[in-house]
Amino acid sequence: MGVNLIESLRFYSDLQLANQVQMRFPKYCEAHPSKSQALLDTYRSQLLGNSVFITPSLLPDVYEIFNHCICRVQKFGELRAGSLYVQQDQNYNARVINDGTRFDVVLNSSLLTDFSNGELCFVLGHEIGHILFGHNMISVSEVLNDFYSSAPTDSSEPAELDLLLRWARASEISADRIGVL
Repeated sequence: MGVNLIESLRFYSDLQLANQVQMRFPKYCEAHPSKSQALLDTYRSQLLGNSVFITPSLLPDVYEIFNHCICRVQKFGELRAGSLYVQQDQNYNARVINDGTRFDVVLNSSLLTDFSNGELCFVLGHEIGHILFGHNMISVSEVLNDFYSSAPTDSSEPAELDLLLRWARASEISADRIGVL
């Protein structure tokens, strides 16, 4: 029943568009697990150089919000182990990296200073939504980098770019719905 609730929150065109993107850009989708693990390991080593790993003793309120979000979602679907990091940045942003086994959420410090606990809960839930829906299976940045480096100058393939951007938007709406949960 829990998985059905999570799936009912998925934006209606998320899966359909993801399937179309995977068919059109297969080399950027469903990366080999060892590649994903290597990327996550590299990313983690970079995180330790420019961010702070959040523990219960370092930022107890933020750590508690993160755990609350994980526990709330685990009632409805399986969620892997995760860690929380904060990096110094005045822009409002957060991101998640996921290798299929574990995930890391990175919050910019401005979220901690300017957002309420409820707003932080939404942002963390949104990032967890990307994990639940498997949005990491498509590397939008790799597709876009390749698209712009190899696209003809007359942009004769706007439908491909449109497909990718529609899926990216649908995935954001799906993740927003988990944030609301």
